[in-house]
Amino acid sequence: MVNKIIYIAGDGRSGSTLLESVLANAKETLSIGEGYRFFRRYYEADTLCGCNQHIENCELWSFVHKSLVDTIPNYSPKDTWEKIQFLLLQKNFSRIPKLKKDKNWELFFETVRVFYAAIFFKTKASVLIDASKSVGWLRILHETKIYNLEIIHLERRLESVANSWKKKVLLPEYYDKEVFMPVKSNITVLKNWLKIKYNLRYFRNETNYYFIAYEKFAKAPLTYKTQLEKLVNEEIDFNTMYFKENHAIGGNPMRSYHEHPIKINYRKETFNNLSFLEKRLFLAVRIFSKLLK
Repeated sequence: MVNKIIYIAGDGRSGSTLLESVLANAKETLSIGEGYRFFRRYYEADTLCGCNQHIENCELWSFVHKSLVDTIPNYSPKDTWEKIQFLLLQKNFSRIPKLKKDKNWELFFETVRVFYAAIFFKTKASVLIDASKSVGWLRILHETKIYNLEIIHLERRLESVANSWKKKVLLPEYYDKEVFMPVKSNITVLKNWLKIKYNLRYFRNETNYYFIAYEKFAKAPLTYKTQLEKLVNEEIDFNTMYFKENHAIGGNPMRSYHEHPIKINYRKETFNNLSFLEKRLFLAVRIFSKLLK
C-alpha cells in the first residue's frame, strides 16, 4: 500500500479529535494529532505524547528527532519553528509555492519531508492522520508532493465555534502545570473562521478534497461511513469503535482515552457563552458566507 497522509483542515474546536479517532480505528492508520507542533513541543519537553509518555521520551518522537539531526545539515528546531509560525499566518498562504522555490527555504521543506518519512519508517503505518487543521501547514504538504494526500475540510458552525472558544479549557498534555487554551474574542474567531473557509477554496475542486459538516457527522455518522472507509482503504465498524493508542500531539483530552469506546452523540447547542446579539451576529455571518465562491 502506498503511504498516505489524511489531513484534517479547519478551525479549532470543530471536532477534529473525534474524527481523527474514528479514522484511526482502521488497522493500518496512526494518528499524530497536530503534527507541526512537534517542532516546539518536543524541545520544550514539558508535555505528554498521546501514548502518555513524556514527549521527549517517546520512542517515536525521539526517533524522528534523531532522523532530523542525522539528515538535515545544521538542523535547528528554533529556526524551523520560526518558519512554521510565519507560514501558518493566513496572509502567507499564497506565498508558500514561491518560497518552496527559494534556496533559503530548501532546508525547511526538506525538514518537512524527513519528518513524515521518519514517522512512516518507524511506525510502519500506511496511513497517517494529521489533524493539524492549519491551512498553512496543509499548503506546505500539498506543495511538497511527497505522499498521497487526502484533505478533509471539517467545518463546524461559526456560532458553535465561537461559543466553544469562550470556554476555559485545560490543555491535557502538560503534566506538571496548568496551561489553558486561549479564550478568543468575537472578532478573532469570526475573522479566522472566514479566512479558513476562504483559503480552503483553493483545494475544493481537487479529487482528494472532502467536505464534512461536523453537525451532520455528529447527527448521522453512518452517512459518512463509505467516504471515510475509502480514505483509509478498509472497513470501519462503527459499532465497535474505540480510542486507539496513538502518538498525537495536542488535541482534545479524549485523545488519551485509550481503549474507551467512541460514542458519537449529537447534543443541541445551548450557546451559554454567547449573548443573544452575538448568536445572531455569528448566524448571519455564517449564512452570508455561503455566498462565497
